[in-house]
Amino acid sequence: MVYPVEPGRNGIGFHGADGGIRHPRSGEDAGVERKHAEAYAEAIATAVHSADLATKNDMETALAATKNDMETALAALESRLTIRFYGAQLATVALVVALLKLLP
Repeated sequence: MVYPVEPGRNGIGFHGADGGIRHPRSGEDAGVERKHAEAYAEAIATAVHSADLATKNDMETALAATKNDMETALAALESRLTIRFYGAQLATVALVVALLKLLP
């Protein structure tokens, strides 16, 4: 089995289960034109070294922000439902009082 090497550890390539570095077959051996293989390699290298990749800290920060937003939204919803519930209770009590005054 061949596993990708982490950047900066063993260089570019792959290592096997025995720990030895193995280079993947070239694109030409796999039937891919050289210019296409080079374009793929460049795109992958750019993506890996890009500042646009999210780190664990970025993900934890985003998760905390999302959790805070959800808690705020839930509190607002709870407040609105409480107001509606007590509004309905007040209307029911007013209706009962009005009926008691109208009936002998």
